[in-house]
Amino acid sequence: MRNLILLFFLTLVIADAQGQVEIYNKRFSLGYNNLVFRSIEITDTCFFISGIGADSTSGSFFARFDFSGVPNYFKLNKGDNQSLMTWGRDFQQFSQDQWIVSGEGADNTGAYVIIVILNSQGDTLQIARIYHPNHPEEQFIVAAAGIEKFENQWFVLMNIHDPSTSTTPSNDLFLAKMSQNLDIEWTKHYKYPKNEYGKCAVQVGQNFLLGAWRTNFNTNNKNFTTQLYFVRIDTLNGDITKTFLYPYTPTNQLLMGPADDMLVEDDGSLIVATRIGKEEPINQNQSYIRWTSAVLKVNANLSEVLWVQTMFSGNTSDATQFFKIVGAPDQSGYVAVGVATYEPGIFGGALAKVSPEGDSLWLRHYKYVSSPLAIHYLYDLEATPDGGYVMVGEARAGIADTLFPPPVQQGWILKVDEWGCLVPGCQLDVATKDAPAGEGMRLKVYPNPASEVLYIHLPDAGPQGRFRLIDALGHTLREFAASPGDTTYILPLEGIPPGWYVVWYEEGERRLTASVYRF
Repeated sequence: MRNLILLFFLTLVIADAQGQVEIYNKRFSLGYNNLVFRSIEITDTCFFISGIGADSTSGSFFARFDFSGVPNYFKLNKGDNQSLMTWGRDFQQFSQDQWIVSGEGADNTGAYVIIVILNSQGDTLQIARIYHPNHPEEQFIVAAAGIEKFENQWFVLMNIHDPSTSTTPSNDLFLAKMSQNLDIEWTKHYKYPKNEYGKCAVQVGQNFLLGAWRTNFNTNNKNFTTQLYFVRIDTLNGDITKTFLYPYTPTNQLLMGPADDMLVEDDGSLIVATRIGKEEPINQNQSYIRWTSAVLKVNANLSEVLWVQTMFSGNTSDATQFFKIVGAPDQSGYVAVGVATYEPGIFGGALAKVSPEGDSLWLRHYKYVSSPLAIHYLYDLEATPDGGYVMVGEARAGIADTLFPPPVQQGWILKVDEWGCLVPGCQLDVATKDAPAGEGMRLKVYPNPASEVLYIHLPDAGPQGRFRLIDALGHTLREFAASPGDTTYILPLEGIPPGWYVVWYEEGERRLTASVYRF
């Protein structure tokens, strides 16, 4: 009888999956002590992923995955007596068998920005270095926005410290123009007394646009001023042709974060992933900024912000942000990926969608619950041919987190449908605060039957709610607290024997249950 029941459930799942986007959620170490997935690109047949791996030393990671999230092959490229860290989210294919990505390196000559060219097997074909203009006296140089192609040249936006200031050196924008063969044609150092952090860069017509942040953060302990900053560059000589600051007058009443990422519309306007912050005191002499992720639109003339939409989930922190934004393939809006804060020091993935007019359509959170202190970040995403989205990032243990499976830093790949759902149909649940008692959302679990992992979805879970996984004898095998917002809870099932279980949600007088079979 049990086999017949299992066959019945499998038949339902297979029938339900026909025509749907394949979804999955996987963490990988691939034999390395540390592994981070930073950037993903899609071809007609597979995913290519770049990042950072480490065993005894760090190196540039390259991998090919099939559309089911299975690695076909991977490679870690390391130099002799040097560290290579390809943090760039600029990984891209620029010819039939050539890929490029940026990062940082260091050896006995000092620190430098690296540009790495690889073939489709992950073999390193070429590495170019860019040093601080005051090297070797000055060492701080970071590939902030990485490398962007413009006609037959490459442009690399970096951050450097300016040693000419009498007090703490400010952070400045530094731009290099390189030939197709990665020979440096010129560099430009854009000096400003306050800190300016480059974050992204795009081509707009015949101009090169830098997205940045102007702030006194990191030089002041409180009374912060922070402005969103755009710089339009002449691609021939690197001269600034226009700048745009928002807000126009710096004020601690509106703390705008950087242009963390942006995309260009057909009319030249910009869709920008950013942050809006609030200064909060730590003590009498020190404050910090708590951020809320946001998306805004700037007109093509760089003269006006057309709309701003915050994506608020109930928690703000100094880590909350979007890292990447893309246009929805059906032109129904914009999708941004990043990190959300559930509780102090506990972070997970976030995916949000905004309409073309700037309305918030949805905000999804993805939270692992087997290790309560684990930290999960999503750095990059791409739309997939089947209509969904694939995202990559990292999973790592928090401080004193003994439940996180070793190694303590792993690559993370997450595939969802066009609605950002790990549980099919999650877009049909709309949480309403005014719903009468007992008329809230239905508790959903997926897949069912489940094997390696179970996804649990309840968008109107309250801050005092708790979930439990209970066996047939009434024993609680797993228990975890609810988080605010539309959260999908990811529960690994290692150590759970086959059989029937109940997922139980309790919040005050409210009780919800869902049955699941573990095979």
